Amino acid sequence: MKKIMFSLVVILIYAVSAHALLLTPNDWDDLLYDDLIGNDAGQAAIDVILAGEGITDLAYKQNVGGAEEGPWASYYTTDFFNSPTDPAEATIAWDGGMNLSGGYLLVKDGNQTPAWYLFDLGTRGWNGRETIYLEDFWPQQGAISHVSFYNSEPAAPVPEPTTMLLLGTGIASLAAIGRRWRK
Repeated sequence: MKKIMFSLVVILIYAVSAHALLLTPNDWDDLLYDDLIGNDAGQAAIDVILAGEGITDLAYKQNVGGAEEGPWASYYTTDFFNSPTDPAEATIAWDGGMNLSGGYLLVKDGNQTPAWYLFDLGTRGWNGRETIYLEDFWPQQGAISHVSFYNSEPAAPVPEPTTMLLLGTGIASLAAIGRRWRK
């Protein structure tokens, strides 16, 4: 009986951790989410629209046929499907390490109407580790040109080297004082 209960617990844990998120253009029929859609194809115009929504921190970008970019590039991998140059589908998988939680996903073509979709991943409960499946984007004409993650909050500033040196010196001084005190 214990083996059966243990097996059920293991299966339940695996089933809960194997969650995935499916996104399609048809999600626009669901008005529960704070998504955006647009026809301005240029990235500068998209950046202005996103900034108006308070979305400014690009965390990850993958162009079709290009390299992954952004501070989170080593933590995610995007694979495009249907055609190497004109994909209508993609998967974005977490590779381990740090992960985004919530945020936004931009799926862009630029040559079609609409030119892009912006999905609010936070309202969908995405935890940053779940695989995202993109399906049926511009299947008749056009294709996904790139996908981008945006943080919902700006990234924490990285301390400058002088600050880190000062912190290290302070810790070393405290350690030296502590050693003298014990003697």
